[in-house]
Amino acid sequence: MLYFLNDICKQEFDVILAVDGVEGIQKASIHIPNLIVSDIMMPEKDGIDLCRHLRMQHSTSHIPIILLTAKGNIESIALGFDEGAEAYITKPFNPQLLITRIKNLLNSRIRLQKHFLNKGEVTLTDVSHQEGHVLDTQRKFLVVLDATIKKHIASDSDKVDNIAKDIGMSRTSLYRKLKAISGMSINEYIRNLKIELAVELIQEKKLSISQASYQVGFSNIKYFRKVFKEKYGKNPSEFKA
Repeated sequence: MLYFLNDICKQEFDVILAVDGVEGIQKASIHIPNLIVSDIMMPEKDGIDLCRHLRMQHSTSHIPIILLTAKGNIESIALGFDEGAEAYITKPFNPQLLITRIKNLLNSRIRLQKHFLNKGEVTLTDVSHQEGHVLDTQRKFLVVLDATIKKHIASDSDKVDNIAKDIGMSRTSLYRKLKAISGMSINEYIRNLKIELAVELIQEKKLSISQASYQVGFSNIKYFRKVFKEKYGKNPSEFKA
């Protein structure tokens, strides 16, 4: 089955193989793939265990998972969905069905990515139950990330390594997960969050532009004005009441 899947997918995608659930968890944690296809029946850890374990880790909780199951195995299908699987395909299956399902899930992730990139300004219509679950999981992660960034923002410790350590992830895992969720690198995300906080300070706290920029961690006011205009298309002074 492993090599059959490889033959199906390698023409369309870059493929990383794992012989069982244990190796699958290890490789998923290292490589943070865009999607996982797993048989339910595997030695060591089965597909349900793999799904459960990856959903519990910050670094891998966002990865869509397709489970392959024997025809009529309703109990495993239900359990797989409960553990966060995005889709299932019953064996035997048409190879093109798998390719289509993979592409649909990846396109769904692109829609969610645009949603987060625009801070929810992109309306998601006909959101599936699984997409809704993914949105909720990703929002919770970003709440934790935002709080961690804000904790470091007033000091010189707002380095990516420190933020990743506080969340319990490696720098590489944090970068890959955030890129998959939002399309932004961690440094871009931190910069955008700082600018948004500066707007709040300017509008709500009535701070001067220089005070707001320093308070959110910009030591160079010229650079602050530059990235501010790149993000909003306006100068900071235009946001003052």
